[in-house]
Parts: sequence; structure tokens; C-alpha cells
Amino acid sequence: MLVTSPHVDIDRLVDSLIEGSHLSPGAQEHLLKCVHCTDAMVVVTSEKLRRPRDPGWCERRESLSREWQDAAEVYIRTLAEVIRKINTVPELELVKLGKITEAARKITTLLHSELEDHIATHGCDRDPDFSTL
Repeated sequence: MLVTSPHVDIDRLVDSLIEGSHLSPGAQEHLLKCVHCTDAMVVVTSEKLRRPRDPGWCERRESLSREWQDAAEVYIRTLAEVIRKINTVPELELVKLGKITEAARKITTLLHSELEDHIATHGCDRDPDFSTL
């Protein structure tokens, strides 16, 4: 007998969101009902974004990475706040939070794309060659 989890796959959800994706209708529906998954989404985001960096990264990659991480964290945190406040605050406040969340998502998408482009163009995804030192 196949047993399925009543929860969303938080790792996959966060991986998608930190690239700037929209929340899927199914995930949104679940998160509206499940405080556990909404809280886990914020925690997992922080864990994924605050991993140690490779000392061989160029200065520009390091800077873009920090900017993207900060934007993604704002996006996820404001998204979680909107989810928590639905049906508990006036609609005007939700609209305002929704606009902030969408702006954070767009910035996250832009910075993620800029980071990916930099890595591809600059080639700083390769390990540094310490043999020439």
C-alpha cells in the first residue's frame, strides 16, 4: 500500500520559490490550511540560503549571491505572512502585503537570473585552480 504525506514537499517548494517562481494553486491551498508547512517553508528557506560559500567565488558572484539570497528570503517571509493573515486582516492590508510579496518575487527572479548569467559568462562555477599558485 502506497502511503502519501498529507504535506507538501517543502524542499521542492522552496527550491522553486527561491528562483522566483509563483506559488502553485495546490501548494497555496495546502499552506492556507497547514501552519506546520508554512513555518517549515520559512525555516528551510533560511537553511538553504545561508549555506557556506566557496572561497573560490569571484567578488561579483559573491555579491550577486548575497543580493539574491536576501531578496529570496524577503519573498518567502512576506509570502508566509500573507498566507498567515488571510481571513484575519482587512482586505486592504492583504492587497498591500500582496504587492510587497510580488515585488520581492520579481526582484528574486531578476537577481537569480543575473546570478545564473554571471556564472555562465564568467565561468566561476568551476573550482579554482590552486596548482598555479
